[in-house]
Parts: sequence; C-alpha cells; structure tokens
Amino acid sequence: ENISVEPIVAVGNPARFKVVNHWLDRNKQTVLIETTTITIYANRLIAYDATLTAAKEPVTFDDTKEGLFGFRMVNSMRGSAGTIVSSDGHQGEKECWGKTFPWVDYDGPVNGKLVGVAIFDNPHNFRPSRYHVRSYGLFSISPFGEHDYTNGQKQAQPVNLAPGANLRLRYAIYIHDGDTKAGDVAGAYQKYVAESGG
Repeated sequence: ENISVEPIVAVGNPARFKVVNHWLDRNKQTVLIETTTITIYANRLIAYDATLTAAKEPVTFDDTKEGLFGFRMVNSMRGSAGTIVSSDGHQGEKECWGKTFPWVDYDGPVNGKLVGVAIFDNPHNFRPSRYHVRSYGLFSISPFGEHDYTNGQKQAQPVNLAPGANLRLRYAIYIHDGDTKAGDVAGAYQKYVAESGG
C-alpha cells in the first residue's frame, strides 16, 4: 500500500523522489516499511535505494527464487529474438540464471529497433544478488535465494530483522538503445557505482 510520494529534486539531471510503502499482512497490518529514493538520470538509468524496516514484529526474508526487483520484457524481445549477456560475457538463460554478476543485460527488437534493459546489482548490498532471468521475458534480481538459485548446492541463508531493524538494498535499471556494447552498459554501470557511494 503506497503511503506517500515526496519530490526531493523533481527537475534536472538527476531528478529524485522518495516513496514510502507499507507492506501489509493478510489482516492489512503493517509488517514492513519500505522507504525508497528513486533517482532518474537523463541517460535513462533509474536507481533504487530502498531501506526495508521491520515494523512491530520480527520479519524474515526466507530463501526463494521468486524475484524482488525486476522488469518484464515485451513479447518481441522474448525467445530467440532476445539476447541475455552478463558483465563477464556469459550468454543466455542457462549461463546467467541463478548466478551473481555486477550486471546483466537483455536486448532485443521493439518496433523494428534494437533496444535493451540492464539490471545492476550494487556492490554495497549486504551480499551479491542472483539473477532470475528467463528467455520468456522474466528478468529480476534478489539476494534471498542462496538455496533455490543454486538448486540446493548452497544452504539457505534467510535474513531476519528484529522490530525496528532495517535492511538497505540498492539496484538500478538502465534502458538503452542498441545491444550491450552500443548501449555502453559497462560504462553506465561504472558511473552508477561511482555515484551510489558507500
């Protein structure tokens, strides 16, 4: 349930605003308070800096591969029409799914033009996040699936928050023209990391 949206810097490069969301249980009681600053750059990079705070009760983030932060690709980019590539050159769903990378890029045709979307992990997050990227268009990232993303090769590492404790998570989406190289995804990532601080 969205509680408030507060402009911080609503014009210029970058523009920033803050969103406060309450995550509710079945009884509509607040379980978690999310305070997120969203920064939008002129180069179409959108950075999310979220602080998740447990409300009155402890909160546990269990081990799951079901996404946390993601983007759904349009139909024309799915299947063999789209290309998935990681920061170190791994390609395709099989080589990128469930693994940690600084970034993964997904490009393909939209209305006759080649475009792409990259998701950036932030090196200052509490652990590297894993990519849930599928050729059918699912594209997300999460730090909460050590067991599920490795098919049981690693132990589950749930994250527990005491009441009032918080967890900060930072990610970004970069929308670009062309493929990974033409869109300079690597350069945009380096700039994002430099500007996101510690």
